[in-house]
Amino acid sequence: MVRIFVLLAAAVLGGSPITKVINLLTALRDKVEADSHREMETYAQFQDWCALENQASSRTIADAKQAIEELEAEVKSLDTERLELKADVEKLVMQISEKERDIE
Repeated sequence: MVRIFVLLAAAVLGGSPITKVINLLTALRDKVEADSHREMETYAQFQDWCALENQASSRTIADAKQAIEELEAEVKSLDTERLELKADVEKLVMQISEKERDIE
């Protein structure tokens, strides 16, 4: 409808300043609509990228938490083993001391 009005105005006024203003406004409107469409596409792509990055980050965080739990369990197990070995060493040191006393 706006284009019909522009065409009628151009035909009636034939290149007058009003026609030029109408043409400029029409061109500006078309440019704004095109820019808006491109920006909506760019925003949609950005949203998709954000969603993918969020999923990847969530997986990375979950994997890291799992690794932390596994490492903590391993540390606890190794600490228990270390204490057992320390007790064995103390026991063996005492046995060696007893054997040395027996030899003397």
